[in-house]
Amino acid sequence: MEEDYLNKPEGYYSLERNNLFPYIPKNLERVLDVGCSEGYFGRKLKEVNGVKEVWGIEPFDSAIPKATENLDKVLHEKIEIAIPQLPDNYFDCIFFNDVLEHLVDPYSILEQIRSKCKPEGWVFASIPNILNFETLYLFLKNKDWQYKDFGIMDRTHLRFFTKKSIHRMFTEAGYEVDSITGINEFCGKKFKILNFFLFNMLDEMKYIQMVVKARPLKK
Repeated sequence: MEEDYLNKPEGYYSLERNNLFPYIPKNLERVLDVGCSEGYFGRKLKEVNGVKEVWGIEPFDSAIPKATENLDKVLHEKIEIAIPQLPDNYFDCIFFNDVLEHLVDPYSILEQIRSKCKPEGWVFASIPNILNFETLYLFLKNKDWQYKDFGIMDRTHLRFFTKKSIHRMFTEAGYEVDSITGINEFCGKKFKILNFFLFNMLDEMKYIQMVVKARPLKK
């Protein structure tokens, strides 16, 4: 499994994730980026959104030198080990950008990390949408669940989500879901024709990812 992470395409760990910025909550001062990679997303939060302090959690050695340059503090640990080291009621927002699907138990991680958010804070996540039409079409056409180096069928994904299961996961972990928005629209002519004749009932299937914003409920 670790070799699969090390063999990612060039630039995989240096993404700024520009597509997420329109959905990020405003007026953030202290944030945590779980799975921060080389820290370029966190650095851009400081440059563009005026965030004053960015922490990161990153388990892979190769990303740490750049991450420590870009962020204020980096915990070189797996998330399960890092959570107890985080201060309580400290962060305005905790980011899980394409991370939860890589975890063995994302449900318990969301539950455990709730206390690290300020009471009025946010948890923000981008999560691949397994209901994407192109993904399901290839599955039905080829009758093959074929993993790849990146994307929805990334071979390092341990969990798969739909909009409905994302909402359930956050709700059961003790959050109030503010919004779940589809992003990165990708669908071909076949889908558009089918969706038209079904009165847009398949709209959720045109998105590659879902962006969720949720607030931790008070214990």
